[in-house]
Amino acid sequence: MMEPILPQESVTASLDINALLELSRLLIESDDPDFIFNNLLLTLMGKFGLGRAAVAVADGNNPQLFHVTTIKGGGSNSELAGAQLRQSTRTESNGTVEFAPETEAMLERNHIHYQLPLQFGERTFGIVLLGKPLVSRNLTHDDLAYAALVRTIAAIALEGCNARGSLRHANRKLERRVHRLRSLFEASQEFNALLDHDGILRLLGYTLMGEMAISKYAVALNVGQQYRFAVNRFPETPSAECLPPLAEHGAIMFGPASATDTRLAELYRLGIRASIPMEMQGETRGLLLIGQRLSQAMDEEDLEYLAALGSLAIGGLETARLLQEMIEKNRLEEDLRIAAEIQQGLLPLVLPTIPGYQIAARTIPTQQVGGDCYDAIELGDGRVLVSVADVSGKGTPASLLMANFQAALRALAGLKLPLSELVARVNDIINGNTSADKFITAFFGILDPSDGSFSYVNAGHNPPYHFHQNGADPLDVGGLILGIMPTLIPYQVGQIIMQPGDMVILYTDGVTEAMSREREEYGDDRLKTLFADFHATTADQAVERARYDLALHTRGAAQSDDITLLVVKRNSNETEHGQQLG
Repeated sequence: MMEPILPQESVTASLDINALLELSRLLIESDDPDFIFNNLLLTLMGKFGLGRAAVAVADGNNPQLFHVTTIKGGGSNSELAGAQLRQSTRTESNGTVEFAPETEAMLERNHIHYQLPLQFGERTFGIVLLGKPLVSRNLTHDDLAYAALVRTIAAIALEGCNARGSLRHANRKLERRVHRLRSLFEASQEFNALLDHDGILRLLGYTLMGEMAISKYAVALNVGQQYRFAVNRFPETPSAECLPPLAEHGAIMFGPASATDTRLAELYRLGIRASIPMEMQGETRGLLLIGQRLSQAMDEEDLEYLAALGSLAIGGLETARLLQEMIEKNRLEEDLRIAAEIQQGLLPLVLPTIPGYQIAARTIPTQQVGGDCYDAIELGDGRVLVSVADVSGKGTPASLLMANFQAALRALAGLKLPLSELVARVNDIINGNTSADKFITAFFGILDPSDGSFSYVNAGHNPPYHFHQNGADPLDVGGLILGIMPTLIPYQVGQIIMQPGDMVILYTDGVTEAMSREREEYGDDRLKTLFADFHATTADQAVERARYDLALHTRGAAQSDDITLLVVKRNSNETEHGQQLG
């Protein structure tokens, strides 16, 4: 049975106080537990002439176990080396440790006769195990008192060592956090300064390598509810099917134990060790897949840093995307503005002055550039060619086709061809230079003011109306729309005689198909009713009256198609003068 060495309430004057003070200074200044244990054992062995001494350290997980870590005397081959000491379930009231019978027997075989519990407050660091002096004697009362003091000094030194170690660990964690916060701040500035997609991804890679020694990573961006890899530094590209579930789990690390999940097992096989959602305003915009650190394993603080870095990167990518969209939008708007100016330039700036007649026109595109146009071309012999056309589609493609139509019409008008042949040639030009899904509806009319005759061809267009004293007649003689097929059958030519006061209104389907808020079309009947009293209306007034009535009908509803009007009016008497509206 080992003898406990209990703390003494007083120490006799024979103890070497100076030696204890020097030992106390030496141990308390040390941050190395092994140094404290070694000096503790050497001090006691030297003081008492002991042949053997050891320290058994308390097990951090099991309070019933102690592990022998330091031995002096007896050699490393001793049974005591690395031994595991098991405490009895019974604890002595005096604070000493009662070992299990098998442990007691082992200690006796190794000539251990004394124990000194290393305690500070309620914390037990371990047990000092002492053999008997080499000379045949037992430890005296003063020896026991001295041993108790040395044990207490060592326990205080160990507590200080642990406290300083905890403080250093806390300081290191704080320093790492401060360093990473500084890193994130600098990264945020750099991400915000970069305005191109590839540059931001390169900066992300440099930051991962520089701050965390990570060389293998991938970035998958959420595009239209599907993940697409913007960069991949792994040997193989991970399956996109594995990514949506990862986004739902937040930042996670996975290892060999992830093999139970086939998707995680596949990612682990590729070298991926962590998945971090790249979030912006609470929405996952991408995933950052991370490989193994080159220096050490990742921890929760690493995940926090990676999550913050990923958010900065996705914010930079989103800013770059929005900036690029704004640049493209501004470029498109500028292109459309220029196209609109060009298209307006293609329209006649001044309409011809026709003695005894008035002519006015207006077009309102639904976009900056449209697919409607009108023209009025003097043929050189007093006659005037008027036309209205509507290209299928809207926007820039329609405007380009319309420019081709206008160029062809003006080039052919100077040849003074018969109207049917003129329309046929325009059709063949359009058909030979456009795809099958592009076509034009158009109306062509030639006014001869000498006799009031108005010859026309309707190429699949909304029939204009000839308003006369007895009512309104549609002008629907003609043929197929332009561009669908080469001219195989000549276009038919219709003719009317414009009597004094008569009016012809040409328009596109944007007029009659204009929708109200209740989804009702404007319609041909309303257009004819509008000009029931046309005799007192000038050409300019007719255009403005139609535009105003369209506004009343739609009441602010979005314009769905281009709107074009052209009005030819024969004066009622010689006192009326022609008016133009460009």
